[in-house]
Amino acid sequence: MKNTASLLFACMVIAAASCKKDGQTAKQEPQKSTKLYPLTFRVGQFSTDIKPFGTTVSDLKDQIKYLHYFVYFPNYEQDGPFIHTIDQVADSTENFGTIKDSLAAGEYYIGFAGGNTSKFKNYYIGEGSGSEARPGLTQNIPFCDSFGYLYHVTITGEQVTKDIVMQRMVAKITVKVTDALPANVAKFVLTKHNSSPLVDMTGLNGIYLHVGEWPDQTVSYQVKPADIGKKNFSLHSYVYSNPQSFTLDCYDTNGKLITSRELLPPYAIERNKQYNFSGKLFESNSSFQISVDDQWTGSESIPFAYDGKNLIRKQ
Repeated sequence: MKNTASLLFACMVIAAASCKKDGQTAKQEPQKSTKLYPLTFRVGQFSTDIKPFGTTVSDLKDQIKYLHYFVYFPNYEQDGPFIHTIDQVADSTENFGTIKDSLAAGEYYIGFAGGNTSKFKNYYIGEGSGSEARPGLTQNIPFCDSFGYLYHVTITGEQVTKDIVMQRMVAKITVKVTDALPANVAKFVLTKHNSSPLVDMTGLNGIYLHVGEWPDQTVSYQVKPADIGKKNFSLHSYVYSNPQSFTLDCYDTNGKLITSRELLPPYAIERNKQYNFSGKLFESNSSFQISVDDQWTGSESIPFAYDGKNLIRKQ
């Protein structure tokens, strides 16, 4: 999988869409005379409803490679909201998943994020300060399964020790082409329309733009020679929750478009759900079906025409 040039433009839009990176603000450091109180957090195994199908999580390293910790000060004025961050990498950090810190007395939001794609970057969302701004995160696109947790705490002088269970903050999009792949098929390209590159940590959801849409994101999937002539070719990608749609394009070895299909979810994408599109791509007048797996379990089938019209939901 690889990104296209449109993702570079998406990074520019993040800064333009009322989202400011923490590196653009002054770092807030406690005064030397300020008394600091110790904090210890342990990010443990995930609860059963967020484990992927067919896997058993025996250790945090089985699920994530990168762990991000940040301290967000909600009542800032001019110094910026982020006090500091800590990044851990599974292969190189001793006691991966255990974070020790110290903070002065006060009110804080302490955030945690984990994934396998890249380290996370902090942004604060909104033009104002204090309660008008919210902590946000981004990571390299396309990203994989990702988890997060935001802890609101007031430090009063007592030692803080807390076990953290992160929650899934993405949805999984799977597309299955049920007819056999023709001999001239070389790659598929999945385009995500209005898919947020940023997650709001206050609700673990993607950012909805009130004006305009996010730039398209595209992910390529190369077809192997062994796949030619076979049915049920599958591809998948992860997204943050927000209203969005998808287009599946198929290209030949010369880069010429063979066929294209719109994939329209019947409602806004929600986190911690799987959206499974399936159908024939190379026959005219064919349609795709979508099933929604709630909390990674169960299934709801929703048949619809490829143009999204005459949506019929099964009762």
